[in-house]
Amino acid sequence: MFDFEDSFIQRLIQKDEQAFAQFYEMTVDVFYRYLMWRYFLTEWDTQDLLSDFYLKCWKWLKSYNPEYKFETYVWSILKNHAKDFFKKKKSIQLKDEHLDRESLIMQWEGEILNDLQKEYDYDIIHNSMQSLDESSYEVIYMRYIDEMSYEEISQFLWMSQDAVRQRLSRALKKIKNMLES
Repeated sequence: MFDFEDSFIQRLIQKDEQAFAQFYEMTVDVFYRYLMWRYFLTEWDTQDLLSDFYLKCWKWLKSYNPEYKFETYVWSILKNHAKDFFKKKKSIQLKDEHLDRESLIMQWEGEILNDLQKEYDYDIIHNSMQSLDESSYEVIYMRYIDEMSYEEISQFLWMSQDAVRQRLSRALKKIKNMLES
């Protein structure tokens, strides 16, 4: 997904502000979409979480171990930060519990949601996605929202490409069955 060059990563580790600004520009849209789609946060909460995440990233860059993939390291920080966010804020409701349907659609304005909305009711899709185990949900998200290749997903999740294809196929079948019933 992100192809960070080694020299760029070194600049980040050395706390080069220009490199970090580039890092922000390269990643903010992807991380924003991930948080909105995965956790159904309000726009305000998503922006707060991202702001704190980038501060945390700035702080933790010096502890990056070059033996591991940098992208995986950054995604781990984001996911752990999101978990911490929910621990601190147990009163967060799912977005669809406190916003009406039209507001939700206007906020997301994504092509995928609009395409899905034409064929199926959002609530059914949401419930179908929520019924998946976390890794199946992530595979669908990475493949169709982040538009990652099977190879990228397999590297990110530490599983074979065949396992990714199999998990994706099973998850899509499960969603299709739920949508048809």
